[in-house]
Parts: sequence; structure tokens; C-alpha cells
Amino acid sequence: GAVAGLSLLAELDASTVRDHIAGLTASLDARLRAAGERIASPADAARRGPQVAVSDEDPVALADFLGTRRIITSPRTDLLRIALHYYSDESDVDAVVAGIADYRSR
Repeated sequence: GAVAGLSLLAELDASTVRDHIAGLTASLDARLRAAGERIASPADAARRGPQVAVSDEDPVALADFLGTRRIITSPRTDLLRIALHYYSDESDVDAVVAGIADYRSR
């Protein structure tokens, strides 16, 4: 349970975790921008943090659509927040990019 999870986290190097998440966030940000998405997150990676915010007229509907693909996001006003974590990998970035593209093509 929680003790095992906390033990695992205690063994991780914080800079390795930060670099991993920053790389995934940069990849997601770049790919969504290249796909024509309106990104509200700062373009400067040093200011962006571990998430990407996509502008959308109905972020709840987009979040619901992605949820059917087991992609958990957070709608916030006119933004959809996509957070990446240590356990995320490039296949998660692929899934988000494909999911948003499919949603837009409906």
C-alpha cells in the first residue's frame, strides 16, 4: 500500500524525476503545438512546470472523451490541464496526442 509506495519514492533521485517529467512535458508541448493546438502553458520550459494546458471551448467534453481512453486530465475554465508524472512515459504522450487529434476530427 502506501508504505510501499512511499518507500519506492524515497529511493528516487529528485533530479532524475524532474528531468524525466520535463522531457515528457517538452515532448507533449511541442507535439501539440505542431498539431495546431492552442497551448496556454508558457513556451519557456523553465516556466512551464510538469503540465501542459490546452485551450478549448469545452474542456469538460474533451476531458470526458479522453477519459473514455483512460487518459485522466483536469478541465479548468477554458483549459484542459494535462499533468505528467514519474510513471508516465512517451507512450502516454502518444496517447494524449492521438486522443486529442481524434476528438478534433469528430
